[in-house]
Amino acid sequence: MIYKLLTVDSEKYIYDAYDNITVQISDELFDMINNGICNHRYHELIEQFGIRDIYQDKHLSRSDYVHSDEYKWQVQNSQKQLVLSITENCNMRCEYCGYYDKRYEKNDHNISDSMSEHTLKAAIKKFLTCSREMDVVYISFYGGEPLLKFDLIQTAVKFVREMHYGQKICFTITTNGLLLTPDIVQFFVENDFTITISLDGPKYVHDKYRLDANGNGTYTRIINNIMYIKKNYINYYEHNIRYNVVLIEHDKKNEIVDFFYHESVSYLGLSLTNHFREKYKDTINYYKNKEVHLGDEVASAFFNVEKDIRQLIKFCKIGRDDEHKVYMPAAYCLPYERKVYVTANGSLYPCEKVPETANYMLGNLEDWNNIEAVSSVIEKSYNTYCKKCANCWAQRFCGMCFANESIIEDKCDETRANIEKSYSFFLSKEFQESNMYNKLLQIGLD
Repeated sequence: MIYKLLTVDSEKYIYDAYDNITVQISDELFDMINNGICNHRYHELIEQFGIRDIYQDKHLSRSDYVHSDEYKWQVQNSQKQLVLSITENCNMRCEYCGYYDKRYEKNDHNISDSMSEHTLKAAIKKFLTCSREMDVVYISFYGGEPLLKFDLIQTAVKFVREMHYGQKICFTITTNGLLLTPDIVQFFVENDFTITISLDGPKYVHDKYRLDANGNGTYTRIINNIMYIKKNYINYYEHNIRYNVVLIEHDKKNEIVDFFYHESVSYLGLSLTNHFREKYKDTINYYKNKEVHLGDEVASAFFNVEKDIRQLIKFCKIGRDDEHKVYMPAAYCLPYERKVYVTANGSLYPCEKVPETANYMLGNLEDWNNIEAVSSVIEKSYNTYCKKCANCWAQRFCGMCFANESIIEDKCDETRANIEKSYSFFLSKEFQESNMYNKLLQIGLD
């Protein structure tokens, strides 16, 4: 069923995913569709309101965009972001970490790989060569804890400065913040790095799960490093420091919101490891029906959260994008088109959030831009997870992608409910008459 009936401010609407239109309809037609009535009067009314016969079995077809000349040109000339996992080592042992139960159960910092200088430079060279048509590109450092290999970061920045093709290079790093020494901070300031620091809120929240290799809390050390930046580089702090927050215990949401009230915050979803599920299964079962979603009161405090904005921009395009084809349902991005992720050993994946398994591997550095490898990864995902999405009214707005596939089955109903809630808010008089609506509408049309 690729349509959805909605009631907003006592008005009745139908959203048709096939034609990607929303039409305000009469109570009579709404009730007929809601009750599955298809008679002469129904056909009169759909003609009157200018909508198709929604009982016809219509589905969005898939386009073979991966093999198009447009896609091939994009991956050869306009790649946007390179994510480098320069080390798999970490100096923390966060129990919700995806690597906790596989690599970090022992207090050994040297159990995993780090990227070689050769791999680092080869990846950067390929990326910059394939992004020559971009005005701005992003190179991101990831781990593990990337600051354990700060020397590689310095090498990378120097190499980029020497060989880029005139693009503006924006450097970003995701770090736990423990190693943000004054010298490292000065380097980041001088090279205009955007730093995303993993901080879960006040001390009593953060220190519950974000422990160092010896099992000690890390909040005090991290916050002292952050305060050093704020004290000595206030302009940099205000523009270049961001936070990732893993919201585990949802009853602490208000305290966390208060803690970050004056910061720019991105709440990240939690992908639970088997270790975490087993150890905290009672807690998880208690909280699983209390999850806080962006789009309600949290968004009112942090309305600049990128995920919310993207969702609302998609709603702005309803009625303007009536293409009956999609390359994939939901939010699947095309490998290389948005980003490419290079592991410490030189393997390639669509992004840093997908499982590092054969199903998602795009090859190694010698396979860069291998279209058949991209096609293979996409087809595996479609055939395994996405075929049923063709019957879903929310497929144009769904946020599921390669990174979420292991939980798609469990999240479909919840995702549809959240999209319905968000779209109902978008259609409301309160939002339609707001300044935010006009701003988003302009963004969506650009």
